[in-house]
Amino acid sequence: MFFSILVRMKKRIHVSLFACLFFAGFSVAKSEITIQLIDTFRYKGEDAVITVQMNDSNMIVGSIGSGTAIEGFYVSADGRVSAPFHEPEDTVNYTIASGINNHRVLCGYYGDGVSIKGFVRMGERYVSFVAPVQGLSATHIYSINDADNFVGSYDIYLRSPKAFAVIDGVYMYLGIPGAVSEARGINNLNQIVGDYSYHTIENFYYGFFRDTDGSLMNVVFPGAQRTKPMAINDAGFMVGSWDDGVATHGCLIQLPSTFISYDVPGAANTMFTGINNNGTICGIYWDARQLHPRRGPSRGFIAQIQNDK
Repeated sequence: MFFSILVRMKKRIHVSLFACLFFAGFSVAKSEITIQLIDTFRYKGEDAVITVQMNDSNMIVGSIGSGTAIEGFYVSADGRVSAPFHEPEDTVNYTIASGINNHRVLCGYYGDGVSIKGFVRMGERYVSFVAPVQGLSATHIYSINDADNFVGSYDIYLRSPKAFAVIDGVYMYLGIPGAVSEARGINNLNQIVGDYSYHTIENFYYGFFRDTDGSLMNVVFPGAQRTKPMAINDAGFMVGSWDDGVATHGCLIQLPSTFISYDVPGAANTMFTGINNNGTICGIYWDARQLHPRRGPSRGFIAQIQNDK
């Protein structure tokens, strides 16, 4: 069981799905892949679960919002749940824990009253990171791999983020010309996923996949107004969310052709936020039709990829 201390709503539901074989043809075919819902959970009663990520040992890191503070938490592989934590220089009760690798190194970002800064946490030691760009208002770190390479975004003007990566200690700008962009996930092959949008097409977001050779590929879920990949494992399975203009759904994608939509049963909105190399997926969902973390009882969940071959 994943959560022996968290407040849990046990559900064991096997959901059969269809994969849309998309890209260059828009054909549709049945997939042997299914997704099984393992568990749903809350942290400390009604606190909203804002982010969730996990490593290959099923150690989980995330953030919760109580209405007065946003704090990080983690759950060890044996089910022990940490107390909420803040980055030590957080002066505004705003710490987002967004990623974890297999060496138990955490990453995220926090507010210090002046700007938003990224952090990497090794044990109890924190290291802050600010993208080397003048005039920043924010640096976000979203994901970290086993080589401690990480990805994120920076922002000079509010709501105009640009994607970046730090690979082998070298900062790399990953922005897409004319677009706002965020790099959300990185695997151990240094393959990167994220999303971008052009202001000229309001409310439309497209996913991207950056391969190790630097080549880029669009990732667009069939029929989506928004496609937001959040994580990628070493087998190339991406998870994230897609929006059809009515609701937000979780998605599992493997290029070039497998696109699978998933909703937690009974949920109005579902997002996949992480996937490990065992095919275990984590995410968040809402009972009310709200995506703002302070306006709805967002909760976490764990699911598992099943291959029926």
